Amino acid sequence: MSGDRLKQQDLRVIYRSWAQGAGPFECFVRKPNFVSLQHYPDFELQPVPQTESRLYKDVRSLVKGAESGSLFLIETSAAEGIRLGYLLQQRMRVKPILTFGSPLHPYGIVGGERYISALLGYGRLLTPIDPVGYAFILDRQRYREKLSRRMLRQRFNNQYELSQDDLPSIEMLKHLGYQKLVAISRHEPKIDLLSYLQYLRDNHFKVEGGVMIDEQEEKGSAQDR
Repeated sequence: MSGDRLKQQDLRVIYRSWAQGAGPFECFVRKPNFVSLQHYPDFELQPVPQTESRLYKDVRSLVKGAESGSLFLIETSAAEGIRLGYLLQQRMRVKPILTFGSPLHPYGIVGGERYISALLGYGRLLTPIDPVGYAFILDRQRYREKLSRRMLRQRFNNQYELSQDDLPSIEMLKHLGYQKLVAISRHEPKIDLLSYLQYLRDNHFKVEGGVMIDEQEEKGSAQDR
């Protein structure tokens, strides 16, 4: 993808590639990233690696070992999550559901050129599938617990928290026949995600999961923005 620029991309086609195959979860594949990119300053997109990441290898074993009737929810940095979603779709026929709800802005707290390059680059590489499963992908940097006043003055605050419309309700999960949600996080889950998981438990829905941290892979996480 070297030499390709943002303004050369057909954002509608790329969005449809991410939404294709989402089935009952298509309503959770958010559009704000793509709509806002129509007004984003042009830049040269970074190439995206297609090799298996460490995160994918860890998640792959969990997906393979999961019981039938399981839905997956994975919280990680945006660029790594997008790469993971591409690999899950292309190599395991597990459809990623990108829940990224932020409008992107050149001075935004959420976003950045690596994020955008991954979103568009992997979106262009997706091929249609008939999914055997689904995995919700959450950006763990969708908001920060602490922000300085200086940053708030200098940056566009496009952070967001998960709302009741961003993840499936207990009624939807049961209607679709799901029996368990497997939640995977690269760090301690965000409070909004913990609230969602507790909501499922309070309604007697089975939730499993844990925290996976790979410090070597996380060294470059600051470059996501």
